[in-house]
Parts: sequence; C-alpha cells; structure tokens
Amino acid sequence: MRSIPLVHPTKVRCAPFHLAAGADPIGSTGSYDAYLCVEVPLPWGRDISEHEPFSTLGAGASIVGADGRSWRPQGLVPRPGTAGRVRVLAMEQLGTDRPARPYTRRGWSVRPEQVEPLCRALVAVDDDAIAGFAADLEPVADEVVDLFLCTHGRRDVCCGGSGTVLHDELAELLADDGSVRLWRVSHTGGHRFAPTALSFPDGYAWAHLDVDTALGVVRRDRPVGELLGHCRGVSSVGGAAAQVADREVFARVGWAWTRAARVVRATEPTGDRRRSEVHVDATLPDGARLAAMVQVEIDREVPQPTCGDPQDAAAPMAPVWRVARVDRLPAQ
Repeated sequence: MRSIPLVHPTKVRCAPFHLAAGADPIGSTGSYDAYLCVEVPLPWGRDISEHEPFSTLGAGASIVGADGRSWRPQGLVPRPGTAGRVRVLAMEQLGTDRPARPYTRRGWSVRPEQVEPLCRALVAVDDDAIAGFAADLEPVADEVVDLFLCTHGRRDVCCGGSGTVLHDELAELLADDGSVRLWRVSHTGGHRFAPTALSFPDGYAWAHLDVDTALGVVRRDRPVGELLGHCRGVSSVGGAAAQVADREVFARVGWAWTRAARVVRATEPTGDRRRSEVHVDATLPDGARLAAMVQVEIDREVPQPTCGDPQDAAAPMAPVWRVARVDRLPAQ
C-alpha cells in the first residue's frame, strides 16, 4: 500500500504578515493614564497579571485607581545589580481631565516585601504611604529616555524572537550611554507590530523596530518624518482618530511635540465612523500656542491574523488610517 504524505498547512507569523501588508500602524496603541512597572523574575505566563504583585491587586488589562485613572500593569525583566531589591516604576499622567503631557516618572528600589504596599499606595493615590518610601527613590534625569522593548515570548513568538534579538543588539550599543535606559518588558499590545516598544516620558508606541530606527527614537537625532511609519500613536491620547491627528502634528512640529501639553478631541460630524474631525489645541515647550483641525479617515482594512494560525484561516480586519486634510486654526 502506498503511503499518502501528510500536508501541514503553512502557519502565519503575525508580525511578518503585517509588515508585508505595508499598513501604517498609526492609531493602534492603547491609552492609559499610568503604567505600573515592576521587576518580575522570568519565566512569565501568557499574561503578566497572573504574577505578583499584579494578581493580588486584581489586575487585568488595566487597574482603575482611586482617582479614576487607568493603570497598565507592565512587567520588567530584572536588571543586574538589584540583589535583594525590586525596582518599581510609575509612569503617570497627573489627572484624567488635564491636557496630555509627558509622563511623570518615579522609580524606587525596594525590598521584596515592600513591593505590594508601594504598588497599592500608588494605585490608591495614598501620598502619605508613598512618602514612606522616599529613601528608596531612584531619581531619573528629565533628558533620559526609557525604552520598553517587548520580549514576551509566552504571549507571542514574534515578540519573543525578534524582540529579544533587537534588545540584545541595542544593549551592546547602548551599554555606555547614560541617556537611555533599556528594558525587556511584558506585552505592550499589538504583537503583530513586533519588535514593538514604548518610549518614555513621551509615551509613544513604536512598531517594526530595527536597530537604526530604535536608536533614532531614543537619541532623537533623526528627523521625525523618517520614523513616522513606525509610530503607532501616543498612549496619553485616547482613540485611533485622535492618535492619527496627534502624529500628524508631531511630524510637523518635530521632537518638541513630545514635550507639549495638548488636548486632542475627535468628533464624527457626519455620523460616518470611517471619518473624523480632530481638534488639536496645544502649548509648546517655548510657550507658543498651536491649534489645528485634522480630518482623518480609514483608508482601507487589512487582515489581523493570530500568530500560529493556518495561512488560510479567517482573520478579523483592522483599519488603516490616513490624514485627509489639515487646517491650522488660531489658538483660543
């Protein structure tokens, strides 16, 4: 009897699939008022919220603080030189109804038994309890850039593979650069954009990074326009349309925009969810005011396959946005 060879369907890898589609990643990042970042020893499960201190805090995709702010739990791979101590970082927007600004960063190096009390105090906005950790503060200079690079392989193989390779390459290049802190972190959202990262204090999310692009992000020595195709949006601004408009102004203003205080509001004047008008009102670092109306629209949709699915499996569709028009308005 002649044997019949088995045919195994080709499996999709989400990041190469998305990159090959040539789809602009803008408008795809989540929006959070704050990030609660804790060193958690490897190995990690699929979701960092399964681990302490996040599981005790009842964390899922986010934690709602006492003042209504949304906190994203973020795991950090412990860095060398922290024997017997655990680093806790808080990246915060200082309110839910204020203009978006660079995230305020605070960091502590505490004993393991102090991690949960500190995290609870941060989420509860218990200033008296937080003050009790003053001796453990690790100050960071304003000009230092934090790069959170996702290497969460249990969440997605693309992040675990290409993200880890990129981290190791950057770690060697940035070993003596005191202006950058490079972190291996848990899932940042959007694994189809791997290697993906978040930069702080500006809060921008980045897609399909390579060494040159990542260095441009942290050193800011390249024109913003050269990096736009990798920019997913800023996490301090909610909603895809608003993130599209924010990035358009970022491209026009340049790196100073990352330090601007701005309000970005989207409306659907025609009731058509594929189109929005976004009003941007900002104060730049030098005190200059800027206002603009940006019209954005969905240009097309592309499949969003799950990593590891057969190539012919049905996949949900994700929008690809574009800017249709920009009108500069007098500041109010």
